[in-house]
Amino acid sequence: MNNLVYYSKYFTIISQLVCYDTLNKIWEIFMKKLAVLIISFLLFTPLFATDYTEMSTQELIAIMGYVKPANQKSFEAELKSRVKDMNKKEKKAYLKNLEIIKKKK
Repeated sequence: MNNLVYYSKYFTIISQLVCYDTLNKIWEIFMKKLAVLIISFLLFTPLFATDYTEMSTQELIAIMGYVKPANQKSFEAELKSRVKDMNKKEKKAYLKNLEIIKKKK
């Protein structure tokens, strides 16, 4: 109960120092900035999609098993398109990672 009295006194002092209109303007500015932030996030999120075509074959092999489910199809398609061009070392690492992934499932 003592905390409630303390906070109510504190609120009374603040409300006397800052008028309601000022608080309302601050709130409006805050909400506008929040809206701009949310809209920006929604507009720019697709720009950060992963492009596996620009990654090296070694990089693709290294991230096998760590790709997000949303990106899995494009990752697998890119990796499968490179299997025929892999050298022996890359193919060995690819098959090794493939076995590890199958064991995890």
